[in-house]
Amino acid sequence: MKIADPPHFLGLRGAALLRTPFWVLGREGLLDAVRCQAITAVTGPPGTGKTFLLDSVQPECGIPVTRLEPHDGPTMLSITDQLLETLTGEIPPGTRHRKVRPLLDALRAPRVVMFDEAQRMNRGCLDHLRSLHDSPDTNFSLVLAGGEGSWAVLGKEPQLRRRIWRPTFFKPLSPEEIRVLLPRFHPIWDTDPHVLDLVDSHFSHGVLGNWAAITATATMCRPDPTTPVIADEVPGLLLRHGIDPTGR
Repeated sequence: MKIADPPHFLGLRGAALLRTPFWVLGREGLLDAVRCQAITAVTGPPGTGKTFLLDSVQPECGIPVTRLEPHDGPTMLSITDQLLETLTGEIPPGTRHRKVRPLLDALRAPRVVMFDEAQRMNRGCLDHLRSLHDSPDTNFSLVLAGGEGSWAVLGKEPQLRRRIWRPTFFKPLSPEEIRVLLPRFHPIWDTDPHVLDLVDSHFSHGVLGNWAAITATATMCRPDPTTPVIADEVPGLLLRHGIDPTGR
């Protein structure tokens, strides 16, 4: 199935959608959760591909997608207001309890609700979302996405944990995975595996966000943005990212 590539870092040209093991499992789990109107989670360190997964899967959902990020120090009231404003365009006056009915009505039609940075939410906020999802008056799937440490927040609440179906845990790629996958990501990495090892050990550390950043640099600062990177070019690329490979 042809999947449209979401925008790459800094509008990087020539890059392909990289189907890492985490992306493949995550896509399958997200789309199944959408079909079943389930709760699922996507977690992992920054730059490992969580946001890219959500961006690439969103057009495939087939129903409206509401994507939010909780404010700093969110409360049950602020989450309610944020959802109401996004879904209806207004925030009715009154207490949180008086706003629940309009929110249930707004969530009656099938849709996907995605919360990025879910680790910012406390137990009350997460339980509020679970309660909204459990209501017989709503028909939405809930995706909770968060950075490193978010599973410690999401997974410690038993009632929520039991409802999180097929979570995806992103991790940095291993050196072996990098050697296999990066040549598929961009033509400049269809090169000697030693070059990939150099870049990964000094800078990228298996993190795709880092690979996207140095790929953008390599396509901008080299005469031909498509020719494979050679070992002699690696020190210059690393220096442009503040790293002296000589250790000086």
